[in-house]
Amino acid sequence: WDVALQPYHPAPQARSRFAEKPNILFILADDHARTAISAYGGINSKLAPTPNIDAIGENGAIMQNMLCTNSISGPSRACLLTGKYSTSHGFYQNEGGIVFDNTQQQYQKILRDNGYTTALFGKWHLFSDPAGFDYYKIHANASQQGTYWDPIYSTNGRKTKEERHMPTKLTTTYALQWLDSLRDVSKPFCLMLPL
Repeated sequence: WDVALQPYHPAPQARSRFAEKPNILFILADDHARTAISAYGGINSKLAPTPNIDAIGENGAIMQNMLCTNSISGPSRACLLTGKYSTSHGFYQNEGGIVFDNTQQQYQKILRDNGYTTALFGKWHLFSDPAGFDYYKIHANASQQGTYWDPIYSTNGRKTKEERHMPTKLTTTYALQWLDSLRDVSKPFCLMLPL
């Protein structure tokens, strides 16, 4: 489902202060093949348009040549974090007791080492604690995918249960709260929002 987006506009002085280090918002949504996004045209563009996702592309970038190193949930996250193929980072399937080695180099660690404040909200699905994030709030049920009712979150390692409906809106609300009042505003940010 395509939720309504509201643009995030930092204060004017914050924009000019971080011109050489832009803020980074990385939204990762499951199950969005090329044919599921109307900006790419194709068979579903008129049947199930995605105007808000299309607006992100129109105001950012639409990738025409892309490669998916691994389309499975957890392994794809490990590929994105490390820049490696699954055969190199070792997390190649969602089941079977495999745990992502969080000591590997990851992009958020590099950004944090270079003056960014980093945060993660949502689906982790790697079965290890996130590393390289100043703040995280991830789904903490057994599969780390989240549940639709009464979700359990791990906030920097501390688990709490929410008594309400979850997925996208609640997680996004937490991310916006971090942006507005919890982050170090003296630094540019990298916010990862895997929904």
